[in-house]
Amino acid sequence: MAWPFWRYQETYFGISIISIIRDLEILLSGEITGKTTISLLVWFTGAAILAAAILLAAYDILNEETHNQVIGLLVCGFGILFLISSSVQYGLLFSGPAGIVIPIGFPLTIVAGWWIWSRGDEEPVGEPGS
Repeated sequence: MAWPFWRYQETYFGISIISIIRDLEILLSGEITGKTTISLLVWFTGAAILAAAILLAAYDILNEETHNQVIGLLVCGFGILFLISSSVQYGLLFSGPAGIVIPIGFPLTIVAGWWIWSRGDEEPVGEPGS
């Protein structure tokens, strides 16, 4: 299972929870090459975009401003990048020698991003009833 900032992995060697920091360390050390490197770089980019969306939402709440359309686009971009990362690693059918992946979060992310975007910039994020 891949989450934005960590992965849960079951292998013959046991169960691991791998943080984004550990993945970055492994990537920079050269232990990972090929399509996994590309997949992880796309995944890191998606995680950075999600972090930007979260920080912008927090800024909006603290300053009673709205950037809903920008946040919505960032969330949708995050979802699309995670789908691309999965397809790079596992193939277009999400099944290959590396295993299988079921991108359950992709439609949920796109719907959440669209919902945030559709709220427009009329109402502050932190106000009740918004």
